Amino acid sequence: MKTIKKVPVRIEFVEEMPFDTIRENVLYVNKKTCRMRHNCLCGCDGLVDIPLSSINDNGEIHNGEPGQWHLTMKGDKATITPSILNMPCNGHYIITNGIANLV
Repeated sequence: MKTIKKVPVRIEFVEEMPFDTIRENVLYVNKKTCRMRHNCLCGCDGLVDIPLSSINDNGEIHNGEPGQWHLTMKGDKATITPSILNMPCNGHYIITNGIANLV
């Protein structure tokens, strides 16, 4: 896959998920519910809500439902696996070390 655009992203850990105050390129993560929310990184502003199987915040582990996405923090840089495909805009990106590679 060829990278179309690179977008720097940052993680913000929250107690409650925001709805109206979602900032561009910020991935909101709730450790208690193991969920992540953000605006689609393709620029369409669609809301993306991701269930996380696990969060590894620099060695602090939180487990969610099996078979979903995994978030690994190294310092303040996030890696999420597998890639994220947002429907209906077809935004597809891979987040590695704090950079979303749109493919």
